[in-house]
Amino acid sequence: MDQNMELMSNVLVLDGNEDAFGVLKVFCQENNLVGLRASSESVHEVMNSNIYFGAILISEEPVSNDTDSLELAYQIYLSRPDLPIFLRRYDSYNLDNIPEKYRRIFVGVFCLSNMESLKNLVHDQLFDAFYPADLVRGMKNISEECIKRSFTDIDVQGDTPFLVRDKLMEDFNSLIALESKWCRGYMMLQTGKGKLVEYIKANKTTIEASDINDQDSNTLISNLTNEIWGAIRREYMGYGNQLGADANRTQVPIFINPDNRYISFGTSKPQLCYRYHITDKNGLLDPLVISHKLIFNLDWSPEHFEVSEKTVDEFIETGDLEMF
Repeated sequence: MDQNMELMSNVLVLDGNEDAFGVLKVFCQENNLVGLRASSESVHEVMNSNIYFGAILISEEPVSNDTDSLELAYQIYLSRPDLPIFLRRYDSYNLDNIPEKYRRIFVGVFCLSNMESLKNLVHDQLFDAFYPADLVRGMKNISEECIKRSFTDIDVQGDTPFLVRDKLMEDFNSLIALESKWCRGYMMLQTGKGKLVEYIKANKTTIEASDINDQDSNTLISNLTNEIWGAIRREYMGYGNQLGADANRTQVPIFINPDNRYISFGTSKPQLCYRYHITDKNGLLDPLVISHKLIFNLDWSPEHFEVSEKTVDEFIETGDLEMF
């Protein structure tokens, strides 16, 4: 199985050339990308939304009659600095003749005459990390089941797992460290606090709704974070996967800018993301979205990844088995 078979990534395509758009549409379909098209008039609204992207594809020629594509790309860069922007040029594979102001915002250039260059950019910038298929599926099963147990009388629909370069925050975020011999990083849950409170008030969660306050929503997400974290550790970070006593404990700063809804883990590595849509079976509440993200920013050695299996001796030591 291809290592990225089960992973997708959203890319925003800003291209006013219909022929080029047709080629890019086929390219996205063949390379595990979900291509989303936006007009120059709507791009700022899209950038301010909660849509996660892996990259931006923008053309050198105007996206629309009154829009300077280079300036539009620059404005996107200012609002979402971690998103790689790929520039489509007519017949050049470099940034020659591009004004100095704009050169630094593009991580790569491609032409329609050779789409291999774009394929290489996508691989290097979006799918540069190997995620074992068992890990991708297993993480999804764990978080989806934990979410189902935390709510009542609801349906849960999970998106296809995808990779994001965005560092967007929601208005409610929960962080917890993940450490084993094959990875070190963080797990994060993100959701909208207002809608979460509505589900608690409607008795759709395991939290008592008699006197709702901020602490109740904190407790729900905290419990859910711990439950997912514990299940991941049991499944993937247990026997044989523990960090040694002499493990490198180097850390990097985590930067949070709540005004810009921005969080950075000190790396450009893509985040493995699962998104769940929670709907009220009675149809009385608006859907609630919970995102489960994993960023292995401190260490990533998937060649050491293995599903944890308890030995007979361990079960005997804990009393779950006995010799007879």
